[in-house]
Amino acid sequence: MSNKINRAILSLESTIIPTCNLSRKKISNIEILDVGSGDGTNSALVYENYGVNLSKYHCLDGDEKRLRYLKSKRPQINCQVSDFTKESIKSFKPAGYFDIALLCEVLEHIENRSTQYRLVKDITHLVKRRGGFCITFPHKAKLDTKPWGHRCERVDYEHICSILKRDFESVNSYFVGGEIRDYTDDSGVVMINNIDPLTQTVVIVCLGKL
Repeated sequence: MSNKINRAILSLESTIIPTCNLSRKKISNIEILDVGSGDGTNSALVYENYGVNLSKYHCLDGDEKRLRYLKSKRPQINCQVSDFTKESIKSFKPAGYFDIALLCEVLEHIENRSTQYRLVKDITHLVKRRGGFCITFPHKAKLDTKPWGHRCERVDYEHICSILKRDFESVNSYFVGGEIRDYTDDSGVVMINNIDPLTQTVVIVCLGKL
């Protein structure tokens, strides 16, 4: 995964972790949910930087092969195959079970926006009071663009934020990374030597679950 996503995950140190009143001593006891975990890039970053207890790290992904690989590298981690694009995960654990939830580079792979919104709501349901939720996705991935070698959907981050604001005290979004180059914006204006928003990543940090 790229450095921009690395920086997004590491933003937990200055945002979610302090707000959840988690000292480094307490981090080993927190429950973390990683939806769309793949082969474990997020878990590796969180483990290496915070020393979390991997037996309390829970990964959901639709790719059984990638989860088997993750389990072979970190046997303590909890892995479950789940097609969360087709079924709700609200019953995966009791409501308010997790201290922190991660949804990184997943929403752009879900074609139906109502399914995107349902997944965000399902994960919010699983975050405990005062807990945090971190989401990342490409800023303006277009339907006819394949920057990662596969189809990506545009995610309406403003609507995602409006959904999250119903359940969190603080919801902030910002942009990470981006390549400087010449490009044509949505209105047809040619931008010279600017950061192309298509190459940026949106990071949404939600704090203080109500």
